[in-house]
Amino acid sequence: MLDSAVASGERHKASAKLAAGRVLVVGHRGAGGNGPSRGHAGRMHRENTVASFAAAAAAGADAVELDVQLTADGVPVVWHDDFVYYRERAKAGAGDRDFSRAAVSDFTLAQWRERVGGDAAAGRPSAQLGRPFSHGAAAEPWDALVEGHLPTLEEALAAVDPTTGLLWDLELKFCEARSDARRGEGLEGEVAWAAYTRLAAEATHAVAARSGHAVMYSSFDPDACMAARAVAPAEVAVLMLTDASHCPAGGHADARRCSLAAATAFVDAHGLDGMVAEVLALQKDPSFCKWGSEARGRWLLTYGNANNSEDVIAWQLGKGVMGICTDDLVSARNVVAAAAAC
Repeated sequence: MLDSAVASGERHKASAKLAAGRVLVVGHRGAGGNGPSRGHAGRMHRENTVASFAAAAAAGADAVELDVQLTADGVPVVWHDDFVYYRERAKAGAGDRDFSRAAVSDFTLAQWRERVGGDAAAGRPSAQLGRPFSHGAAAEPWDALVEGHLPTLEEALAAVDPTTGLLWDLELKFCEARSDARRGEGLEGEVAWAAYTRLAAEATHAVAARSGHAVMYSSFDPDACMAARAVAPAEVAVLMLTDASHCPAGGHADARRCSLAAATAFVDAHGLDGMVAEVLALQKDPSFCKWGSEARGRWLLTYGNANNSEDVIAWQLGKGVMGICTDDLVSARNVVAAAAAC
């Protein structure tokens, strides 16, 4: 926990960033998540790639958030969505939405590189990728002005010099349709899912621990949060992510994920270090800003599309929010710097 680390004077590098009293600017999926491709809005760098992480560091981000999933053979790769939509490049054509769909866990690493992700030498995904850019929509072609292959976690961490001081928020991600189905199989399914989240946490931490980088862990999955807390050293922060039902699908079957009250209770009950809350949920009930404070050893960060608004960023300053995850690093840094100068 952060408070005990401060008391002992043995702060982890990540803790020290927050203990300095600054609001951290966190690059979402590197230099920003990718929105609809029309006009390449929000699409300079392909998200979750080495190029995007390097761009975030160059833009002065204090930290970057990235998404980690396991291949079928247990290798952590960097990918956000539940499913990968892909097709051979030779079949790509305007208006053609005929994509294959699979989860990361359906591929071995070799298959991932060959069929989807590519490698550093190619410098781009091996397939034409697609993405449904809104809930329930069909997949559309997904490209970027600055391409990059879809890296393993080890490749991503190795590409940035640890001496830059960049903090890495490693979000443990899973295909939710499959995790919900597994949990729905009763006690056996619950136990099996908990074991899988432990495997994911162990594989991720094994890579992170030898990278030399300051890291923290986060997840929307409560079981994954507990697994990360069990695996990571006490001085490495583990935070629960929550949309508090502010998501396109509306709500969630897991009650631990459906409110700020449930999230904070879970954090306190399981020895986690804090939460990353959807900023709209926090604006709806600002009293939860008081829950997070350095003195009590709790970290409070926020995420969400609204964090691309300078007004929303400014609203959070001075309220106890310690970090803001955003797609607009330049604007966020300007707002935070201006407030600090006052």
